[in-house]
Amino acid sequence: AEIQLHVAKGCPLIPLILPGFEIADYAAWWPDATPELRHRSLFVDLRDPQLWPHKVAFELLPQVNKFLSEWRGESVSSEALRHVLPRVPCPQCVRSGVSDVSLLDRAHALATLDAIRAKHQAAATSSRRRVGERASEEEEEEGKVECAHGHRTRAEDILSRGVLYDAVPCPQCVQGREAPPCCF
Repeated sequence: AEIQLHVAKGCPLIPLILPGFEIADYAAWWPDATPELRHRSLFVDLRDPQLWPHKVAFELLPQVNKFLSEWRGESVSSEALRHVLPRVPCPQCVRSGVSDVSLLDRAHALATLDAIRAKHQAAATSSRRRVGERASEEEEEEGKVECAHGHRTRAEDILSRGVLYDAVPCPQCVQGREAPPCCF
């Protein structure tokens, strides 16, 4: 899960206990699959849907407001954006629970995908492959990008994943050309 990545980055988390999740021991309430949550003693118990309006208004929203009021993101420089924004966490690192999740470069994935498409187009025009013919295993491997841990992920999968932002500039500050913009 992506929880490990966010815990490693020190992001504030508000665990929500939803219907169907049973807590046998409140001293160890977290799921076995996410031991990172053991340090999060404050959670919002939403197992009873009838209490949701009250729990959201008086438990969840105050925690969200507290975290937002305490958070002070750094201004995002254009140099930082160039290096940070086009990266996504390796999905296999996240799934396997690696503590130092590799970040994959979207530009590299796009270049890999473009090279594969150009190769397929060249093969199709030289009539070595019929339209709709499946790629070989070797060609499938060419379309993958490798992370620092050796995980290989298809370029299409990297490009379809969301980008992680450390900080997002305030749209009003950007529109008003305030420098540096506030971040959240």
